[in-house]
Amino acid sequence: MKASVLFLQNGKEYVMVVKVLSVTGKFVQDLITWKIIGARTFSLQSYNKFSARDTSGHGTHVASIISGREVIDASYYGIAKGIARGGVPSTRIAAYKVCYHINCFDIDVLSAFDHAIADGVDIISVSIARPRLVELTFDPIAIGAFHAMEKGILTTLTVATSDTDRRIVDKLVLANYEEHVGNAINPFFSSVKPVPLVYGKELPSSCSEIEKRKCLPECLVSSFINQKVIVCDQDRSLREIKASGAFGCIVPISFQNNYSEIMSFPTIALPTESLDFVKLYKKYAKVPEVQILRSETIKNPGAPYVASFSARGPKEQKMKQH
Repeated sequence: MKASVLFLQNGKEYVMVVKVLSVTGKFVQDLITWKIIGARTFSLQSYNKFSARDTSGHGTHVASIISGREVIDASYYGIAKGIARGGVPSTRIAAYKVCYHINCFDIDVLSAFDHAIADGVDIISVSIARPRLVELTFDPIAIGAFHAMEKGILTTLTVATSDTDRRIVDKLVLANYEEHVGNAINPFFSSVKPVPLVYGKELPSSCSEIEKRKCLPECLVSSFINQKVIVCDQDRSLREIKASGAFGCIVPISFQNNYSEIMSFPTIALPTESLDFVKLYKKYAKVPEVQILRSETIKNPGAPYVASFSARGPKEQKMKQH
């Protein structure tokens, strides 16, 4: 069986023929969902060579939030298991790509709005955050949304990231069984049992104490941190710490961060009070050992709230401007 999908790039039509096979080599009708029914690109000047294909993952992400089909027993290595679905799973998607790398030209945004309106879409969802404030009468998204509204088409802005009623946290267990809760999406234990704890400032290198506290890559000594959990005063060298053989890492939570990040190896971000306690424990314990547990989900009564890194929307920006 063959599936023909129409793509349009710079006014030219391209038909992509897809063969759908099962693991046994037989064609499977059910694998074609027709979720994406078309795609166009809008690019100014030298960006004509780019296609509508998603290269960064952002377009796929926001499209799944809007229109993703239900996925039973979805999880991240068993964490936060449940049903994942978009806002309206029955909808289909017509994609209009207007940004390339960091470039989003006003003329491309307005052209995409015009084509979406002409194509007869029901809803336009835009996920573009501007780096600076623009007057409403000069904002291409506002102008395009107004044109869409005149045709009875709703425009939504998916530029904010909010929390859910479940929060993913991690726990650090000291050798005396005291627990400290922090932020991390970590599917792995640091070790089966507690392992030695070290502090970055103790690194036997020629770096300054401030540099060692931050665990800068040039200060790391593999023989010193290998098979251990290290405490660092910043989280910018996690890749190098992992490569140096550490079992795990303990870092501070930024004062603005109210979310957990996916970690490539056992890492936990602790609030200041807990991090200071761990440093004191390291200083005075005879045998300082810790264990970073696997992340878990807890009830989040404060939801929904907007993530600290996310855009706040035009209303708050206008308030800040004034």
